[in-house]
Amino acid sequence: MDRISTLVEKTDPKFVAQLAYVAREEFNLRSVTHLLLSKLAQIHKGDDLVKRALEKTIIRPDDMIEIAALLKMKLQKIVRA
Repeated sequence: MDRISTLVEKTDPKFVAQLAYVAREEFNLRSVTHLLLSKLAQIHKGDDLVKRALEKTIIRPDDMIEIAALLKMKLQKIVRA
């Protein structure tokens, strides 16, 4: 998870959003998509890229729950530090 998070920080946000879409739609990789989108939501601000990416990749209700859980886990690490 740390390696992917580090790479997302160094990569163009639009590419990360597209990668999440391809991972979910073509390869049915749920967990990778959740990780990519949760990290993207943490680092990207200023437009609706994250919203559009979420709309395209969330298929099941628990997809959003798992993304929110990853975000919560990250916030708890920040608070404890």
